Amino acid sequence: MASVLDRCGGYAACTLLNTIGVRYLAVFEISAAIVFGIGFVARMIAYAVMAPKNDYAAVFTTFTNGGGWSNDRSAILMAQAFALYCLFGSDGAETRDASLGMPRGVVRSYAFGAVSGLGMLILFCFCYTEDAMIASERYGYAYIGVNLIATGSVAGARGLTSVVIILTFLGTKNFMTASSRQLMAFARDGGVPFGRWIAHIPVDLDYPPKAVIVVALFALLLNLVPLGSAVAFQAIVSLTLMAFIGTYELSMCVLIWRRFAGNVGFYRRCQCPTVRSCDFQLGIGHLCGLMLMAIMFYAVGGRRFFGGSALKHVDVG
Repeated sequence: MASVLDRCGGYAACTLLNTIGVRYLAVFEISAAIVFGIGFVARMIAYAVMAPKNDYAAVFTTFTNGGGWSNDRSAILMAQAFALYCLFGSDGAETRDASLGMPRGVVRSYAFGAVSGLGMLILFCFCYTEDAMIASERYGYAYIGVNLIATGSVAGARGLTSVVIILTFLGTKNFMTASSRQLMAFARDGGVPFGRWIAHIPVDLDYPPKAVIVVALFALLLNLVPLGSAVAFQAIVSLTLMAFIGTYELSMCVLIWRRFAGNVGFYRRCQCPTVRSCDFQLGIGHLCGLMLMAIMFYAVGGRRFFGGSALKHVDVG
């Protein structure tokens, strides 16, 4: 219950930043870069200098398949989906020359995140000793255990952990900003129910307040789901990830089709692990259900006012 209330408080703060504090979004972006730089350097120094280390064989030759997949290659392939989170939070609605600036920003941020993340991952594997494993079991997160062993004090571990919490909050703020702008753009094109109401921007504001409120309400409601069923919440999270992957797969398949004018084959299937009722992948069924609902909405009434993505005037007033 306490964790749910903490998340709801964080979403409420992000909502205030995207409404009352919208003029300070650029300042928070700069602050996030500063916090990331200082925190990254501090963590690298603490891990490299102060933490006890594993040997090279344990880091580069030992692999643990904790997901129950048929082999390590399948486990590594499935884990690549989490790297897609580096692409989240990009917003081109209020960017100059977005058609050029946005792709460059996404590629550069992804490249920087990949290089820095790989370096931190290797260093983290060196520092994830048996003592760090024991400490991680107490606190529930592996990096907190490594922080405690590396610094040798609770205060030092809190300092390094606070950097992650601050960046998580700022990242959540970015997600809400990008989601509200995307919802406003899709509502402006008539792609969602009550599109004109959601896309409406008052004349004295320069952001879509109703889109922000809708995104915030959905986020708060989703945070109440774990109170009833943790399995349902995990299914919703997996639904989000699959929908995100699906948008990229659809775009890439269309580009490949247009480029080569041929059929696109499927990847070779791997042997799936044995699942239980508590970790069964329900997101696939949810995604298909949402797609069916979207098709029905388009067939019933959406086709009359949805004209696709295009340059349109925003309802301001």
